[in-house]
Amino acid sequence: MMIRNDETLDDLLVGGLQVIQSRHGYRFSLDAVLLADFAALKGGERVCDLGTGSGVISILLAWRKKTCQITALEIQESLCNRAMRSVRLNQMEDRIQVLRGDIRKLDEILPPAGFDLAVANPPFWPAGQGRLPVHEEAAVARHELELTLSQLLAGAAYILKPKGRLALVHRAARLDEIVQLAGEHGLGVQRLRTVHPYRQRSANLVLVEAVKEGRTGIEILPPLVIYNDDGQYTSELLEIYGVQAKAGY
Repeated sequence: MMIRNDETLDDLLVGGLQVIQSRHGYRFSLDAVLLADFAALKGGERVCDLGTGSGVISILLAWRKKTCQITALEIQESLCNRAMRSVRLNQMEDRIQVLRGDIRKLDEILPPAGFDLAVANPPFWPAGQGRLPVHEEAAVARHELELTLSQLLAGAAYILKPKGRLALVHRAARLDEIVQLAGEHGLGVQRLRTVHPYRQRSANLVLVEAVKEGRTGIEILPPLVIYNDDGQYTSELLEIYGVQAKAGY
């Protein structure tokens, strides 16, 4: 597999999987790994990864359930190309189809109500907020320059079957907005988990599952803590990576 001079080949620490990334543009972070673990995935389901980036979430989901069929959608040509090559690298072409396309125009790309599960690690920052990365690739991935939260939720509602699920990772500070906008698009939030950098710190991320035409009421799961007080990953996070916890890791 050809890796370009401005790219790196990175280990996902799970199942021997690897992903091709830009050295200076968008690079995936821990939130993608957490979402791939949080998503309630069943065998044989059709999954749509809305904004796949480098393809990390799709690859991890395909590794979890080999009978799932995943459509990975990405608007940026450079990221779409890397995702395609990463899928080939991990020999998952039979399970993952990578498409270049705009989530705002899903009705021109995919049929309605065709998926059991949608996953999304969308831009965290509204336009004009937060520090905008210099590299355009990272800026579009992290800021709502091409896609707003409401547009993402509308797209998820369009592609999901009745009772289909959307699994989403986002900033905890926007949870009230997520719940409100999801409801406006017919997606009822039913499962929620906060993510804390340390046990005594406030949550900085939230993992959310919303169900199309779902019932009211939210199940709040135990919090997920990333680091122990000594700065090492917690045992649960190591389990997510499939690594045995050991002293000094």
